[in-house]
Amino acid sequence: MTLNFFRPTPREIGSGVAAYTPTDNTPYLLAKRRVAIQNAALHYGILGASVGLALGMAGGSLRPSVKNAVACALGGASACGAGAVIASLVFVPVFFNYYHHDQPSLLLPVLIRGAIFVVIGSMAGLSLALGLGWKFSAAPMARVALAGATGALCGAIANEVVYALAFPLARSESPIPSEPASRLLAHLVVAVSIAIGAGWNARKSDLSVASQDRPSPPPVTGDDSR
Repeated sequence: MTLNFFRPTPREIGSGVAAYTPTDNTPYLLAKRRVAIQNAALHYGILGASVGLALGMAGGSLRPSVKNAVACALGGASACGAGAVIASLVFVPVFFNYYHHDQPSLLLPVLIRGAIFVVIGSMAGLSLALGLGWKFSAAPMARVALAGATGALCGAIANEVVYALAFPLARSESPIPSEPASRLLAHLVVAVSIAIGAGWNARKSDLSVASQDRPSPPPVTGDDSR
């Protein structure tokens, strides 16, 4: 549904031919580019909000207050969704600046999607860390955010490999995978990879933070040793 949520106006459709050519500034082609960027922002914004909601809720649910868990879930959804939208608005225009219809590149959309996934992963990791209550622990939060970004990058690479093996004749030449199966595969693989990366690192960081916060035992005096 998000692939065609935004559409050119009838006047724009009747003004040109269907092709992506950055050097051609006809109203139709400019409209096609505009709606493609808007649809990508909506598509990845929903993905980011979903991942942020899940990880924010996962972190917040470990705290005793239900109110905090809901707040962390909503905050994670907002942060990841906004990050994904901004990343789409930044990176998808780069795709159209370098894409050539007569010589399509298969690497370009992979790089664009990977960049957007990395932003989603880092924001999701940060949402998980905030949900765990690390508001003033910068180093653990940064590590979890980096782990989320790394998980997203590994998931993006794994998705491309699996998709190439499962559909060897298919080609993906757009910022959003055109086939429903490829979109579902990308979302599942990337989301699971982000959750594994951020969750595994959060567990390690949580243990280290807990050990730092644990009060040290009182010193042993001479009278106590008797």
